[in-house]
Amino acid sequence: MTQLGLIPLPAEDQIVADAAEAYTKAKDMLDAAKESYEVTKTKLAAHFPEEPGEHIRVAGRYTVTVKRGEKLSWDSEALERMFASGQMPDYVKQTLTIHKKAYEALSPTQQQEVAAALTKGVAPATIKVAVTP
Repeated sequence: MTQLGLIPLPAEDQIVADAAEAYTKAKDMLDAAKESYEVTKTKLAAHFPEEPGEHIRVAGRYTVTVKRGEKLSWDSEALERMFASGQMPDYVKQTLTIHKKAYEALSPTQQQEVAAALTKGVAPATIKVAVTP
């Protein structure tokens, strides 16, 4: 019985093994870079207002732009109570929501009618860093 690694691999198998090792190392580096990117992005975003809109700040030779969109979250049970036209069986689950563009197109009166079912939040930040000339 032989141990793995003691018998030389055929040339093609060695190429595959080398590529697999390089792939594994590259993947580990990529995962570490992604984690570092996310941590850095979170730290950077923490220095800007957590409200929808575009926020620009010049720091040293960098211009940092953070964009935050508005996130709408609907209480589907409240919407169901508002708009349910018939009795649904207990085992049927219906999810109601209103798309942001459709909501924004509503009249102020219509927006007020559904306001109790709406929770506004802030979408994840989009960050752009540019070197200031």
